[in-house]
Amino acid sequence: MNFFDLNAWLGVWPFRSLRDNTPQTLLARLQRAGIKAAAVSQIEAALHRNVQPANEKLAEAVEPFEKQLFPMATINPRFPGWEEHLRRCDEVLGMKGVRLFPVYHDFAADGIEARRVVGACAERGLIVVMPHRLEDARQRHWMDPGQTLDLNQVANLIEAVPGVTIAVTNARGIMGSALWQRQELRKKNWFFDLSLAEVHYVLHKDVNRMRELADFIDEGGADHLVFGTHTPFSYPSAARVKAAVLPVEPETLKKICWGRADPQALIDLIRHYEVDVFAAQALGPETAEAIAGELPFGALEPSSTHAFQGMGVALRRPAAFSARAPRRRGGASPSRIPSRIPSPNPNPSRCVG
Repeated sequence: MNFFDLNAWLGVWPFRSLRDNTPQTLLARLQRAGIKAAAVSQIEAALHRNVQPANEKLAEAVEPFEKQLFPMATINPRFPGWEEHLRRCDEVLGMKGVRLFPVYHDFAADGIEARRVVGACAERGLIVVMPHRLEDARQRHWMDPGQTLDLNQVANLIEAVPGVTIAVTNARGIMGSALWQRQELRKKNWFFDLSLAEVHYVLHKDVNRMRELADFIDEGGADHLVFGTHTPFSYPSAARVKAAVLPVEPETLKKICWGRADPQALIDLIRHYEVDVFAAQALGPETAEAIAGELPFGALEPSSTHAFQGMGVALRRPAAFSARAPRRRGGASPSRIPSRIPSPNPNPSRCVG
């Protein structure tokens, strides 16, 4: 079984010392727990007004580990120029998604700031990750807000922004949350991770109070779970244990632990916006085949071993195109991918590598 951790961190947290918070030491700890790769953010960005220096630091730190650590930008929609931060993180630094901190950056998760930044992420095809909490409020430092993300606001945000993919990490109380209780949202693309969720421990003295994940799955919630550890705040093995005892079929467990692409949701979005040219990253075979069925020209190159490494361009009509690799830090000239003239292919599966 492969494991991809959606919820890991690098950097410094001012209220306690963190071990294994550098790329080398984080990878070593994750690999000891059998986890091959992770999406990471710079944790101190949660407490910065101008988050871009932390994003730049993150991009530089993970560059030597591009097949194992995948950078997630932090965006503060209350800071002037956040749009340029998002553009640079996506187009130049190659960030794979965005983390938002409504509690620490002081904005409502369903307010105008959140809707603007999440809408911009949806247009760019970037997943949005929001932590429900970073630490347990019972052990917080007095300077830490010690508040949890309002999941009712997150539900409102998902309803308001079409096409967005949102993951809420470090959550508890998921069964009673508005995200799950609002039936109209159950087919939307949102997820909880395993890091701090309670699972059913058979030997616990009060089993009925420890069935949060089991009950969630019993009601059909398995399609809304992803694997995350919250390392280095938490031990990664705890999430591994939770995954091992989840009452799900092996194929479902594989999706939870390794990848959660929703090809049909993507195709619905392409049709809704009448897209003629689609540039993809983080591309797996199933998603690539679905795209090729709708946009049959171009060159899609999915990865069967790690979706974050797949990429490509899909076109509705034949056309010549060229692509440039993102400019590296320090101003090095980017390499050019030669122009290609795609040819029609009646068999979409042949367009996906």
